[in-house]
Amino acid sequence: SFLPGDVIRSMSGKTIQVNNTDAEGRLILADAITYAIRQEGAAKIVDIATLTGACVAALGFTTAGLLTNHEGLFLALMNAAKRAGEQYWRFPDFPEYHKMIESPVADLCNQSSDGCGAITAGLFVGAFAENRPWAHLDIAGTAWVDRPRWEDQTAGATGAGVSTLYELCRGLAAYIWKLYDEIEMPKTLREAGIPEGPYLERLPAYIERSLQDYNIILAPKDPTREELEALYRQMYYGI
Repeated sequence: SFLPGDVIRSMSGKTIQVNNTDAEGRLILADAITYAIRQEGAAKIVDIATLTGACVAALGFTTAGLLTNHEGLFLALMNAAKRAGEQYWRFPDFPEYHKMIESPVADLCNQSSDGCGAITAGLFVGAFAENRPWAHLDIAGTAWVDRPRWEDQTAGATGAGVSTLYELCRGLAAYIWKLYDEIEMPKTLREAGIPEGPYLERLPAYIERSLQDYNIILAPKDPTREELEALYRQMYYGI
């Protein structure tokens, strides 16, 4: 347990000033992201949570909030959402918002110093992404409805975000396999220095190298506009 004013240390090593003990969910998300990166080797992160009432106040019950640090991941998410029939609105992440979660006694504060609760909560979580492509989905308003907002809904839990995440993974997988099919497997394996062995055992290493070579979403640098357009066409239209 903790009290207002406590300073705690997260799994990442970052210290956090606790100004709001009710904002505990973002503390769990922060450690979950660190675990995914350091223990599971996650190369990109999408977190989803019913995080803030501020998101409900801003967007209501039909649209979820979104924050991201990566344009390629944003593009992929938006197209996945379109295919899933779900709505997201991207919040800004200007430097002024980052300053709202600064602390004089810790690395971060778990509560904004000046409102903008949905934005600052997402930025707090994103501070633990360790420069990986990251996106945050706040489904506080869309995860539950007292009355149906869409024809496919009933009152109660909606399963918000599930279809979008499925379409995101499906799109990425389809692109990776298309890339795999287009490259001469044996030659590329030898040039990449991947050891000889059973076909399926070599496949993960081959895909990882292909992702690096082609600067797909996992790449640390931001893609150019031309790369984004090519990624969009290849991922969703196969051209």
